[in-house]
Amino acid sequence: KEAAYKILNRQTKKREFIPQKLLCKMLTCSDKGATGQVFYMGNIYHTRTILADDFIHT
Repeated sequence: KEAAYKILNRQTKKREFIPQKLLCKMLTCSDKGATGQVFYMGNIYHTRTILADDFIHT
């Protein structure tokens, strides 16, 4: 959600608090990472997250 929000903020130049308007769907999940989609106003944002012992990167 945070990664998609950051993209939206850059595209629209608007800072809004809209967590309930962002719909998240996890596609895959493992001990090494995950993939998903975030939906907002007809747009789909694809995400990939890397999980490590000392960090999480999306």
